[in-house]
Amino acid sequence: MPTPTQQLIELKLGDESLEQFVRSRRATKTAWRHIARDVHEATGVDVTLESLRSWFPDVPTEAAS
Repeated sequence: MPTPTQQLIELKLGDESLEQFVRSRRATKTAWRHIARDVHEATGVDVTLESLRSWFPDVPTEAAS
């Protein structure tokens, strides 16, 4: 079950799910901290990189070079 923060982010993202948002960025090796920043810029919702990683444990965690 999504957390209230996840639900809020989903609402604010509109057509793109949070999972799609995260996976598309990780596919290009974007660092988790940059994805957290991107979520904030896109939605105005603060989220930590640790939260993102815990919500999507199956997404690779290697940081961008």
